[in-house]
Amino acid sequence: MALRIVFAGTPDFAATVLKHLLLAGVRPACVLTQPDRPQGRGRKLTASPVKHLAMTAGIDVQQPATLNRRKSEGALALACILSEPIDLLVVAAYGLMIPPPLLEHPRYGAVNVHASLLPRWRGAAPVEYAIMADDKRTGVTLMQMDRGLDTGPLLTRIECPISDSVTGPELTAELAELGGRLLVDLLPNIDEMKAEPQNESLATLSPKLRASDAVIDWSRSATAIHNQIRALTDRLTAETTLPADSTVIRMRILSSKILPGAHASRAGMILEGFARDVIPVACGEGMIGLQRIQLSTGKGAPLSAADARNGFGELVAPGTVLGETVR
Repeated sequence: MALRIVFAGTPDFAATVLKHLLLAGVRPACVLTQPDRPQGRGRKLTASPVKHLAMTAGIDVQQPATLNRRKSEGALALACILSEPIDLLVVAAYGLMIPPPLLEHPRYGAVNVHASLLPRWRGAAPVEYAIMADDKRTGVTLMQMDRGLDTGPLLTRIECPISDSVTGPELTAELAELGGRLLVDLLPNIDEMKAEPQNESLATLSPKLRASDAVIDWSRSATAIHNQIRALTDRLTAETTLPADSTVIRMRILSSKILPGAHASRAGMILEGFARDVIPVACGEGMIGLQRIQLSTGKGAPLSAADARNGFGELVAPGTVLGETVR
């Protein structure tokens, strides 16, 4: 059965899902993605991964900044989309609210490809919250969308484990592949779709990440801090501060590992007596080793622990307490 599909998505996760549709011979009639955004040091306008893939495939792309009917741009975009019949709307990390008329217009409604085991981690950052919560498993859920925030009935899902070392981007990429395959498997059986309501008592939220979510609280356990660092890799990136004369130096932590043993030092203090491949730091419980960092001084390039000692030994010397200058 040939379906007239409209696909809505923006980042790499969504592009991977779209890739699976195209590989399966399912070609959306139209793709919705967010407007080009300035990126990089030159702030050059850059197309989203979904736009890039869709244009390469010769698919019509629409990029409204809003679908809100109360705004002229949203009303025009919505009228254009609704002017044609649609069998199914597929949404994957689109980033804009889908208004009720567009949810209700397609013959089979709207299906969302969500990177969690709903109802756990509804919202914008399910992968990051799953890692930060030290969840041992996650997955992808295909959900029939309704007017709520990821509250619609569940169609199908697939699970996968969360390893102790996987980063947010790595897990997102893995879930995108699973989600794309799951969607392709669902489409031939769309006439028989049976959705089950979510168990509201199990619902948790993963709201949009804020800058404050990246600031490390060294009184927490080494496990919690390590999970924060790897969850936020290439997103916000976990950070702390270094005491320095008359200034504040920020340290972004790019990778870490949990160190064995105990300590009797102040939380946040850099320790001594470990291999040069880590900068050991005392936590509220346990110790963590900083493997790669980035400082807001010098050239600002990523540094291994050994390179940080060689170039900024006075800043990362044992006895230094991280996070003291955070206000």
